[in-house]
Amino acid sequence: MDRSFTSGVVHSPADAAIVETTLTLAENLGLAVIAEGVATDAQFEWLRARGCTGFQGFLFGRPVPEEMLDLPCSSTAQPPCRNNDMAGDTDR
Repeated sequence: MDRSFTSGVVHSPADAAIVETTLTLAENLGLAVIAEGVATDAQFEWLRARGCTGFQGFLFGRPVPEEMLDLPCSSTAQPPCRNNDMAGDTDR
């Protein structure tokens, strides 16, 4: 699901309606949804409360070079798995 919708779910009734409808449609069709552009805890909690299980965005990590993608997340982390070494680092 495009970040242009997920970024506004907390504050925009129109975005919230689009995202809720998309999640319902995907569930009825047996499709998985990945919410793009999740940048805040409020967005994450809003999406999770409505059944979204896939997330991507700055809340979970910053873009990294390809060679760093094989770094495992902590086995004790619950979804979302956050890369704490890069959280809040705006220089990358």
